[in-house]
Amino acid sequence: MAKIRKINLLDVINVRKLVSFICADEVIHYKRLFFASAPMTFFQNFFPLFMRKQPETYVAETDGELRGVISLKAQCLNCRKWEIIRLFLQKNSYDTGKQLVDYVVSHFGAVGATTFFAVINDTETELLELFVKGAGFRMCSCTALHLMSNINFFDENFSKLNFRMIKSSDSQRLADFFNENIFSSFKNSLQKDKSEFSDVLFKGLGNAMFRYILEDGDNIISYIEIFAYDNSTYGIDIIISQGYMNLYSQILSFAVSEVKKRNKNVSIYIKNRKYLMSGYEIEDFFKQNHFEMLENKVVLVKDFYKRIENEVQSPAIAFSSMKSNRAYFF
Repeated sequence: MAKIRKINLLDVINVRKLVSFICADEVIHYKRLFFASAPMTFFQNFFPLFMRKQPETYVAETDGELRGVISLKAQCLNCRKWEIIRLFLQKNSYDTGKQLVDYVVSHFGAVGATTFFAVINDTETELLELFVKGAGFRMCSCTALHLMSNINFFDENFSKLNFRMIKSSDSQRLADFFNENIFSSFKNSLQKDKSEFSDVLFKGLGNAMFRYILEDGDNIISYIEIFAYDNSTYGIDIIISQGYMNLYSQILSFAVSEVKKRNKNVSIYIKNRKYLMSGYEIEDFFKQNHFEMLENKVVLVKDFYKRIENEVQSPAIAFSSMKSNRAYFF
């Protein structure tokens, strides 16, 4: 069985070798992740769960050899939800991977985390098997990423709609709007609270983000996020009420126009959450407009429950009839 512990400065070279062997593009990410957050990560060991804002990284080693690395982070400002964002393993290290995942779920679950996520490309069959069969995650739904093949896409009617930047006071309304648009079968695991829509001031130095809403009277009908990954690459995430899908092309045109105000020669990627009620209609819209699907990722979820021990164990009557001599107990 591998020994699991938090990453430290002495692990940097070995982690770099492991990561570069599996995926060379991730080396820069791990260097940035470690060196940018290392000081705060050290102090996070002494913080309660709700104050842990930086990604956490753990390593597994056997006989002094690094066998695997796992990183996870809190979702937005909601520290009861943690997402596993990186998992790298040596060859033939299935059991080590399972052990790493089980460790972080148990470790963070013991201090208050309730839900754990992993979002994995649907082509990564071995990784999906590790999480589902090995670690007990369940497949919840999918998210798809499309490349906007025509950035000159334009619906002139968007100028008739009144978009505005969000305010801090919108957080609870946005959470309610998001949760109302989740399919009921996914709602318990995927619903958000207002902290996940609150001001990004304390989320760290991440990608630039611009957020807007569209309202009909007192009701929110669409929420738009625009991410600037760099000066030439942008992402758009649109959440829309199913009953207003006739406005989707206008809302998308607004988002594209906001991007082009900053740079006219850009690549634009659009996210679609299939666990939202409008997800399949948006997928049809992308197909009709020849937007290229780049990846389809499976959303995996595991809920953490603490066992409650009763001091006195006694049977409880589940059903009993006055005319019957039998009663059913559990």
